[in-house]
Amino acid sequence: KELKRNDSPWLKFGAVKVVIDGSLQAKTARLYWPYYLDGANGIFNIELAELKTTLVEAFKQGLQVTMHANGDEALGVALD
Repeated sequence: KELKRNDSPWLKFGAVKVVIDGSLQAKTARLYWPYYLDGANGIFNIELAELKTTLVEAFKQGLQVTMHANGDEALGVALD
């Protein structure tokens, strides 16, 4: 999917938000170690390769990027 800074005269945007994982309350935030009771580690909402491609394309288009990351593993991915 191609990102464009200005798609039309009616809609303009300058930022892209990438959601890396879920929430702590729903136990979908991606963690290095499993949640205590159910043994799940949470989820990634985006594959690492797709995240990198999206970030590179956004920067090429001059778009600001924000990231949603709650779990410690998701935060590590965002910082990397």
